Amino acid sequence: MKREIIEVEFSVLENGFDFIHKATKQLVDLQSNGTNVDVDNLKQALKYAVLNLSSGIELIFKHCLFDSHWTYVFQDMNKSDKESLNKGHFISVNSETAILRLEKFCEIELTQKNKDTYKKLREYRNKLEHFNCKMHVGAVENLLHNNISLIAKFVSEHAIKSGYTEKEKIMLQRIKDALLLLDDYYEEVKNLAASEAKHYIEGTLGITYHDIQNGEGYPLCECPECDNKTLVVDSEKGIGICFYCESEYSASDFNNCGICGKLFYNHGEWGAMCDECSEEKMRRE
Repeated sequence: MKREIIEVEFSVLENGFDFIHKATKQLVDLQSNGTNVDVDNLKQALKYAVLNLSSGIELIFKHCLFDSHWTYVFQDMNKSDKESLNKGHFISVNSETAILRLEKFCEIELTQKNKDTYKKLREYRNKLEHFNCKMHVGAVENLLHNNISLIAKFVSEHAIKSGYTEKEKIMLQRIKDALLLLDDYYEEVKNLAASEAKHYIEGTLGITYHDIQNGEGYPLCECPECDNKTLVVDSEKGIGICFYCESEYSASDFNNCGICGKLFYNHGEWGAMCDECSEEKMRRE
């Protein structure tokens, strides 16, 4: 029996949306199953959500570059040629360079915080693809949710010049629909973690925000692992613990900003400024 020969084709955008939708669905399924999911299934879901989402975001960036000019998708633009592009036989632009070109050639501005969020996802992807990887479940779930939110916003704000096919429109809407479910779920989780952190500060440490002028010395800050303001520094115990992702640190890794006084993670380096004050200083200079 002769097998029928069938060819399939993915556009860059369809390919990117498909990866992102798979990652989004994996995250939604995790939340739907709640505590019923076993450890092995949890590991698999998080692993492939990271891999799929990272690949999808990279493809969206490449599509935007290609929309502006086809040479921008080559890592070395001096070696760009149409024949290699059409055959797919070329080294495409990496994620870091893609972001630089989006800003330089496409006039798309990305905040440093957004770039750091994308970068952290790529770091997890690289660990999973090339070596071993240890992940805090809550932190990775939060990172996935943040990246899905960012890329959905990116697509909405930066119109695709070439437009969308009907299939691409359907896939994009599925991503947005799933994101609404994730937004509700993670907002509830963050609020619960923030409440637990406040209870620990006031109940265990005996400190209230109003006791401290302008919040200076208040032992709450953003967690460097999940980026949520749910990390409490307990100086007496010498630890910092996040009530969202349960990451733990040494209390000596945190300092108060020399400008605004806000507590922040800085590996114990004294005399430093928080990111916000540092960026503000750079803008003024």
